Amino acid sequence: MSLLFLGTCSAQPSLTRNHSALAITFPSASDCYLFDCGEATQHQLLKSPIKTSRISKIFITHLHGDHCFGLPGLVSTLLQQRQHVDVYGPEGIKFYLRNVLLGSLSRLGGTISIFELSHQHPVTDEPHSDELLQSNILPNNGTWTVSTDDQCTIYAREIKHTIPCLGYVVQQHASQGRLRIEELKPQFEKFKQEYKKMKLNPMTQLSGFKSGQSIVLPDGSVLESKDYLDPPVPGKKIVVLGDTCDPWNMQDLSMGCDILIHEATNAKLSSDPETEEQVQQTTIQHGHSTPQMAGRFAKAIGAKKVYLNHFSHRYKGDDSEEAIQVMQEIRQLCVLEYGSDQVVTARDLDCFAL
Repeated sequence: MSLLFLGTCSAQPSLTRNHSALAITFPSASDCYLFDCGEATQHQLLKSPIKTSRISKIFITHLHGDHCFGLPGLVSTLLQQRQHVDVYGPEGIKFYLRNVLLGSLSRLGGTISIFELSHQHPVTDEPHSDELLQSNILPNNGTWTVSTDDQCTIYAREIKHTIPCLGYVVQQHASQGRLRIEELKPQFEKFKQEYKKMKLNPMTQLSGFKSGQSIVLPDGSVLESKDYLDPPVPGKKIVVLGDTCDPWNMQDLSMGCDILIHEATNAKLSSDPETEEQVQQTTIQHGHSTPQMAGRFAKAIGAKKVYLNHFSHRYKGDDSEEAIQVMQEIRQLCVLEYGSDQVVTARDLDCFAL
């Protein structure tokens, strides 16, 4: 798996940071998933190693413009390159996306499904002509099971912001354990002459063997795959939070995650005249978090690594000495509360293999 930060700025973009967007790719799939789609996400994709046509699912955390104003344009472009795309988001996502597409008289080259994570069934309104109608996804005890496919299952819960907002958990499926071929080869070697007479290469049986089929040796004895496979490898768990001043509703769902992606909009820097308490109070009033708040949550859930994003446009995201110094200070504020140095302050177009 890999993470690609397409945009790491909050509210207003800057010359060094774009609006929020994050792409997650999987090693055995051509498709990738996009989380949030701020303005100019298409431009960021053009600068990235990801082809736009690979995006099969888009997950929106909330409907503030810096997280969704790029969505209609990207969908319009995307469906000139692929046949279908799924969009998921909070209540209001259908109204927003439909009306922009309808109001601009946009026709799509393919079809779109819009899934609204809601507490109620939808009120009927006018769909787009290229839309495949979908029922709302309802929660079970406060948790939405958003999407399941061959790669992962994605869950969501509400987190506290100034408007309805979601946090997502991407749970990659376990992968098959390693086949201990070094133990199989001696079994085949015993019957080298028999296989030669049969004109059969026993190694051709391995693909079915990995899938659970047995191998019958020339003497009639049977090899079972379970005896030659290592235990399954657990999948990665990635927690992607939208804007929040209180993510604690996600705590039990996020426990032990491999990656926590948490906003850190504002920070009390050494050059700032305000106190830490004043900065935190103002940040919370606007529905956001400080690096210390992110660190405390990361520690509570036992996250293995933290990626901070959604920084104020005051914090540059380039290689200037000023930017490096500021981001090091922000990182350290999180580290002190988290109790680990596994903290990254993300920049636009940063790509991380997991």
